[in-house]
Amino acid sequence: LGLYRQPYCGCIYSEQERYDRQLRKQRKQERSGAAS
Repeated sequence: LGLYRQPYCGCIYSEQERYDRQLRKQRKQERSGAAS
């Protein structure tokens, strides 16, 4: 299970993870901005 746990080896899995995190952060900011 520790196969793809390197911070960012540049493999598809870490790329996808980084991308997901960025998207989630943006969505959170957009939501809080629209709420206020």
